[in-house]
Amino acid sequence: MQGTLSLFGWIFLWLIACCSCSQKHLTRVPTTFSTPVLQASDLLKIPDLYSCTRPQIADFFVQTYPITETFNAREKRYVQVEDPLLFSRGRNHILDLDQILDDEFSFPLPGARVLSTYGKRRGRMHAGIDLKTFAKDTVRAVFPGIIRVACRAQGYGNVIVVRHYNGLETVYSHNFKHLVKSGDRVNAGDPIALVGRTGRATTEHVHFETRINGKHFNPAILIDFEKQAIRLKCIVFTKNRKGIIRITPIL
Repeated sequence: MQGTLSLFGWIFLWLIACCSCSQKHLTRVPTTFSTPVLQASDLLKIPDLYSCTRPQIADFFVQTYPITETFNAREKRYVQVEDPLLFSRGRNHILDLDQILDDEFSFPLPGARVLSTYGKRRGRMHAGIDLKTFAKDTVRAVFPGIIRVACRAQGYGNVIVVRHYNGLETVYSHNFKHLVKSGDRVNAGDPIALVGRTGRATTEHVHFETRINGKHFNPAILIDFEKQAIRLKCIVFTKNRKGIIRITPIL
């Protein structure tokens, strides 16, 4: 009898020890799980968080951010323009590329080869990626959106800027001819221009840019230019008090 009681005693002590360890483990759970607003830094600290909780937070990543859809005379002429609505709900703008449907994305110049990449070039900043096929080939809108700019600008030549419903803007320049005007609404893949060499260009090509709130960033973050396909990842754009935008790819 004494041996039996001793056995139960050991089991009881073992259960207490396990509960104690579990409590200690629970105290180490990141505070991210109780945070009402998901932050990019939290996702980066916990690599499994996005994949594990994706079904529960899917609605958070739906592209419902407000954008300005009417433009004044200045906004119809200048490439670099901020949208006052874009960060009006907070400092983070989250773009989940995995939620973009197949018919909501198009490569800007199908079949093109890359002439020049984004970054410093001959001591100057090259704000986009140059794509080449042949003269007067069809340039297409990358995402659904509204034509903000369709005019001639110094350096760019004939240039088009599309403001997209996901908050981004894309730029297409050196065009031979425009097929749209400011205020037109387009779907992904719609023809918007013909390839040319207007402005500062030595050959027929498309200078393609991606911008967020007027600031250019590397288009290769969004698009795989070898596969001519969108990258399946989540991107967080964070605007600080000085207006500088930090870009954080999650996957």
